[in-house]
Amino acid sequence: MHTACTKLDEDLFRACTFITVGDGKKTSFWKDRWLHGQAPKDIAPLCFRVAWRKNQTVATSMPHNNWMKGLKHMSTQAEIRQFVDLWIQLQMVQLQPQDDQIHWRLTSDGKYSSKSAYEAQFVGAHPDYKWVCVWKAKVENKCEFFPMAPPPTQADDGGQNYQERWASKSYLPIVQDRE
Repeated sequence: MHTACTKLDEDLFRACTFITVGDGKKTSFWKDRWLHGQAPKDIAPLCFRVAWRKNQTVATSMPHNNWMKGLKHMSTQAEIRQFVDLWIQLQMVQLQPQDDQIHWRLTSDGKYSSKSAYEAQFVGAHPDYKWVCVWKAKVENKCEFFPMAPPPTQADDGGQNYQERWASKSYLPIVQDRE
């Protein structure tokens, strides 16, 4: 199934969820965090790299160790070691007749909320200042700001006498009033 999400969005979703596997029909075998809170691609990254069936579900991969059929040639000791570690962890998994349960880590009840998702996306993007304290501060104004009209364009007067008017501040009526 194709979604409009970027890889970064998918990674954020997977980092914020964990899955309790039931029948395994909704859970990606390699990419979702369903095996003791981890994704098989994180447990065995070298095996994931050589796997060619990366989009299978747990339901299609677990029976008869079908996940092994998707692995290409493993040639290094590290690949074999990761394969055995993953195989040992998978031996304890038993699929159940109920649906998979997706749990959202960012709320206390484990249910998704758009507020928590937005907070996760923008964490660290802006500091959390106590703005109320800033606006309640009673201090003397040290600076005055004046709105200024933009410089004239050629359409205003053809550019004639621009420097003279700017120098005499006739173009800035607020400044003129204060002098």
